[in-house]
Amino acid sequence: ALTLYGDLDLSYLEEMPKVEYTLKNGTIVKDRLTNDICSNYPNYKIIKASGYSWVSDFDIQCNKFKISLIGTSGFLGILISGIVFKFISDSLGRKKTLYIFVFIFGVLLLIFLIPFKSIDYFYPILLLIQFCNCQTVLSSYLLSLENLKQSYRSVCGAIINSAYSVCGIVFILMYKYLDSWKIPFIISACLCFLTCALFFFFTYESARYYIMKNRISLFLENLRIISVINGREK
Repeated sequence: ALTLYGDLDLSYLEEMPKVEYTLKNGTIVKDRLTNDICSNYPNYKIIKASGYSWVSDFDIQCNKFKISLIGTSGFLGILISGIVFKFISDSLGRKKTLYIFVFIFGVLLLIFLIPFKSIDYFYPILLLIQFCNCQTVLSSYLLSLENLKQSYRSVCGAIINSAYSVCGIVFILMYKYLDSWKIPFIISACLCFLTCALFFFFTYESARYYIMKNRISLFLENLRIISVINGREK
């Protein structure tokens, strides 16, 4: 969570709304919303709203419980996903796990565009989003470890990890200049569907997965594809 304009913790980066409130001596004050204002002047009036995130859209600026649930829901999804990942990837395979959950991830992002009246509907969706996100990241790592030659593994891992910081910067810029939390979700969903198509057509299953399942013919075919890619088919 990031603290902006005072000490109000937000789960999504945004500019806090400008409010107007009256002191005990009758003085009218205009300022950015903070926890102090929430606690001591609950009858404040928003004079300049901010629409960068759910916090403003659902008017929960002073509801710490609902704000904290945004992050908590996501982390719970990651926790559950990490626990069950082995069973999913060993059952479906690394490649199938990857493109199935990338596709579901994109669909879930588009669900956020439904005009729900309460943020309570979003918490289970956010849990599922982070569940799918964790599945795609972990299966990417597995495919990298099991299919790439050793000299390329660290490079692939570095690319996957650096994507977090790059996307973080891009999201900050989008929130700043687009003044909407919905547009980044649409862009992310479109990229997910594109990525899903690329994974489906241009990746191959792990040879280790096939040998573990005793599917020898597919195991040998996988090794043949890897040898061709590396120019070692002979």
